[in-house]
Amino acid sequence: MEPLLPDRTPKRDDRWRDRRVVSDAIACKFQTGTQWVRLPERYGNRRGVHNRLRMWAVDGT
Repeated sequence: MEPLLPDRTPKRDDRWRDRRVVSDAIACKFQTGTQWVRLPERYGNRRGVHNRLRMWAVDGT
């Protein structure tokens, strides 16, 4: 899956979580069919995960 993810060369702030955690959160959301509000806390901020999914969808990732 790593080759499909965006390049990390433009390093961003430390606030960007590991891409694996975000991809796991997205997979959990779609596998369980749960709402973003009910995403388990171990995946971090639900808004951040949702925003990352939106950014990846817009840029074709």
